[in-house]
Amino acid sequence: MTIMLAGGVAIGFPGMEPAAAAGGELSVSAEQNGNFAGIQVIEIIVTDPNRSDLTEEQGIPNVDINGDDVLMTQADNGDWFAYVANQNAIDTYETDQGSNEIAQIYGNVTSSTILSGSGAEKIVYDATDFLDGYLTEDGLTNSILTEVDWPFIQTYDITDESTVIITLGSGSTAESVVLDYDDVGGDVSLDRTFYPEGGYIFIDLDDGLLNLSPVADDYWAFFQDGTVNY
Repeated sequence: MTIMLAGGVAIGFPGMEPAAAAGGELSVSAEQNGNFAGIQVIEIIVTDPNRSDLTEEQGIPNVDINGDDVLMTQADNGDWFAYVANQNAIDTYETDQGSNEIAQIYGNVTSSTILSGSGAEKIVYDATDFLDGYLTEDGLTNSILTEVDWPFIQTYDITDESTVIITLGSGSTAESVVLDYDDVGGDVSLDRTFYPEGGYIFIDLDDGLLNLSPVADDYWAFFQDGTVNY
């Protein structure tokens, strides 16, 4: 897939497909589960036939998350994409795990960058490995996007155990997806009840909080000392 940015720049972004359809023109990756939590990233896709023409400049779809604007980026199939996360959870994760941990997961983190046309508090950029996309090289600015700015993650202030509403358009024609932001917890199960001496134990861990990326496989390593690496 190719991303069309302001100024007619086209860059490669393979492997991206809508994860779940809200019906109509708005798709949100977490809609199937109905909730997300922690530092998970949510993919937002707008499929609007009135804004899909690649031969002329298109107005950016009017998308917001809890009333704050979301900056959308057009791909070569005419659809529009954005990635969002919770800045409060990121701050907590950094406090608990150290300031470098988020950078190791997402990529480099800006301190207070606000992109034009976006209501995000901060932008997490250089998310190449996380979103399996184009190699970024520079930080974002308030100017027109260039190919080295993609992919990026917009972050917002979301409180625990709250309702998150992602809306396309306004008025009577608006379309929305409603998600719960809460700690759904995880479930651990074993492959059997009793084990012989020296037998292997297979553990099945079902925890939505470990599903951070909406477009790529997540790999976690658990160590005997209790540390966890993404």
